[in-house]
Amino acid sequence: MGHHVEQARRVVVHPPRDGPAPATARPPGGRHRFVADVHLGALARHLRLLGFDTWWRADADDALLATRSAADERVLLSRDRQLLMRRVVAHGYCPR
Repeated sequence: MGHHVEQARRVVVHPPRDGPAPATARPPGGRHRFVADVHLGALARHLRLLGFDTWWRADADDALLATRSAADERVLLSRDRQLLMRRVVAHGYCPR
């Protein structure tokens, strides 16, 4: 980055071609589908009211949430960072 670009020159930047996709990448398909953690019942209800396909159960444990998220290719919504870091979770978000 120590080189100055002369006027009338252009620089083209390409993303890396190799390597895994980031874990926060969007899931396949056009629609977002969610799995909400037990503590996010109100958020799950609001997402449903807005028309989003949201799976939530009051008795769901961490293992069920992670496997359901992976099996259905859903975005896991949780404030539990340890849950979001599980290997099986491909798409997750920690709402504030």
